Amino acid sequence: MDEQQFDRWLKERLGFTDKSARDVRSRIKRASNYIDLNKKVTDAELLFSLTQHPEFGNLSVTVKSQLKRSVKLFREFNNVSN
Repeated sequence: MDEQQFDRWLKERLGFTDKSARDVRSRIKRASNYIDLNKKVTDAELLFSLTQHPEFGNLSVTVKSQLKRSVKLFREFNNVSN
């Protein structure tokens, strides 16, 4: 992932602040410990895989939501960039 391009996209297209963009990147890195974010499956299938990971179940509801949203944003960025 080109972090600078992703940050720029988050800020320019979605109005994120620097801190918010860093938070999203951090959550993407965390989610990548559970799943392959570049796997050639639908977004729904990828998110389902994430929710099925044993460690995901131990996270708070807030963190689960943040990870899922970050994965969605990452996939959207990849779709737009490619």
